[in-house]
Amino acid sequence: MMIHPLPPPIVTNQPTMTRGEPRTGSWSSDTFDCWDDKEICCFGFWCCPCLACTVSSAFGECLCLPLLNILSGGFPVTTVAIRSSMREKYQIPGSILEDWVLVCFCNACVLCQLARELKLREHQFS
Repeated sequence: MMIHPLPPPIVTNQPTMTRGEPRTGSWSSDTFDCWDDKEICCFGFWCCPCLACTVSSAFGECLCLPLLNILSGGFPVTTVAIRSSMREKYQIPGSILEDWVLVCFCNACVLCQLARELKLREHQFS
């Protein structure tokens, strides 16, 4: 008499993994991963001030907040403030010095990173 082994279990749900899925304690994408979202990248490249205003609004701040950069001699102080606030909200480690350095050397890349973060975590950036 021959004993037949049990058939393998049938898989009914495939595991899924979303690229760039947000995690508490870290950015969902690097500062220079601008091409991860081409729409946001093009928006930042062609109209960086508009992207700054959109990010500010999507984060819950005044739409015109980035216009205060004009009063600060052109330094993107509002981007630094929004980035540090976002780090605090999502418990992402870092420092204000790191925020300043990144914003001063590549403001558009930082704005794109903030927009991608809002898009993944809040599902409200478009």
